[in-house]
Amino acid sequence: MLKVNFYDLNSVEEDKLQFAVIVAEYKNKWVFVKHKERKTWEIPGGHREEKENICVTASRELIEETGAKDFSMIPICIYSVDKGEGESYGQLFYSKIHHLGELPEFEIGEIKLFDNMPENLTYPLIQPYLFRKVEEYKGNKMNAEAIDEFGNIQKDIFHNKVQKGFNITNVELEFCLTNGELAEAFEAYIKKLPTVGEELADVAIYLYGIAEILGYDLKEEILNKVTKNKNRIYKDINGVTTRISEG
Repeated sequence: MLKVNFYDLNSVEEDKLQFAVIVAEYKNKWVFVKHKERKTWEIPGGHREEKENICVTASRELIEETGAKDFSMIPICIYSVDKGEGESYGQLFYSKIHHLGELPEFEIGEIKLFDNMPENLTYPLIQPYLFRKVEEYKGNKMNAEAIDEFGNIQKDIFHNKVQKGFNITNVELEFCLTNGELAEAFEAYIKKLPTVGEELADVAIYLYGIAEILGYDLKEEILNKVTKNKNRIYKDINGVTTRISEG
């Protein structure tokens, strides 16, 4: 018997996450997609590529399957599907799409907006549970406020970078905050590409943008932190380096 389970974020190693599923809204309606070779509806999502950050997977799949051009996204939880032969894992996301472009020429043939989850589903034993999980999450007032605030910060950071003239080549990665940029840096490192330093610079630029929006001078904060760390006193206790004083 098939069973769907839910787990906290970061409770399962990312290498075990095979899928990203994105429950998305556009103009206060739910976004569902239809595969070119099917007659049923499904929530946007897809497989994680090897060594791909799961947030990058979610952003990439949302763009490929819906044509989303401007969106905010927040991870909800990890889920698993158990068909009696062990669990397969994925990560569930919620996204608010602000602008839809043309549907890319991939496997999706149609997208449609619904007031509620449609009955004619491709995965009727799985996706209703995922959909309800997001509905429950959004139903919590604190979560709803966090989603809005998170989305606003993401948009502000993106526009902040545009206004400063930074060359953004992978806009979709911006919507998972630093995760996307860190994933690119790590991928460049794994592939021994000469762009590792450039990708790390993107991470730094992104962090500076976040700090600016939140009202902090990151350069000053870093200098203060370095000074504070130098004044700390450490001692080897039973083979473990332990901080015993802030200095």
